[in-house]
Amino acid sequence: MIFYSIIKNEHTNKSNNKSPQNRYIVDIIDFLLLISPISTLFPFAWITGHYVDINDLDKANSIQNT
Repeated sequence: MIFYSIIKNEHTNKSNNKSPQNRYIVDIIDFLLLISPISTLFPFAWITGHYVDINDLDKANSIQNT
């Protein structure tokens, strides 16, 4: 014979339904943490490439070392 037991954990069910708003806040923070490296590194790469194109290597190196 096989016996199955089901554990009822009512506390877990209540906590999941309590605050769906916190999930949205966490999603927004995660999205900002995902986008922030891209939004900071892209302008540096663009301006470094610009200075290399106009042969101003001293400024390009100074930006690259920032």
